[in-house]
Amino acid sequence: MFHIVSCGLSNKYFEKRCAMSVAIQITRQKVLHHIVIDYKKEGFCKVFSDKMEEIKQFDSNDIVGLLDLDDCLLEDAIDTVLKIYNDTGCWLTYGNFKCESGHTIIDSRFKQARYFNNYFRRMPWMASHFKTFKLGLYKNLPENWCINSVNNKYYIAAGDVALMIPMMEMAGLDRIQKCEKIIYQYNNTNPLNDHKINKNAQWKAFNDIKNRSPLNRIENL
Repeated sequence: MFHIVSCGLSNKYFEKRCAMSVAIQITRQKVLHHIVIDYKKEGFCKVFSDKMEEIKQFDSNDIVGLLDLDDCLLEDAIDTVLKIYNDTGCWLTYGNFKCESGHTIIDSRFKQARYFNNYFRRMPWMASHFKTFKLGLYKNLPENWCINSVNNKYYIAAGDVALMIPMMEMAGLDRIQKCEKIIYQYNNTNPLNDHKINKNAQWKAFNDIKNRSPLNRIENL
């Protein structure tokens, strides 16, 4: 099973476009698209973690993909990611993406030769869209993964970093793969993007996440 989780504020145009980009994927894998509307403006961490309580009931080897509600998957996105999982046996993937405005973002790859304890919290953030992971990794997260240690409230920004870093630590770099093919379109034109309206909160959350103790590698999902 492949789960796509799309969280965001209510916007009928974005919701329809996002849903269509998933619906047109041609794949033999069963896909469930979970659309989560943040009606109360509580932020990604709160609404995502609530939805994951439902998704956690599925098999640990299911794959979960993060697709923001104002973004789109591109052609063959799901099959491209599935091939990486099948070919490598990885537990988590990240990639490059195309922007709505037309330019492409190519991030660097985490490198095994430079790997050290606390690596992901010390290195620049490179785990960009399309982010996917085995559900078993999420099931092993501590309950406070989404809670700011400064104010004991949900992170209101940088939620993807709060989510991905501890799962990357549990997976280990040898079970993480980067998808080089551009299969995700990011809506950089949205005026409500966190880096435009929540930049200070994003920076504070990022620092708090980076300063938390790393999680240990796990061997089984």
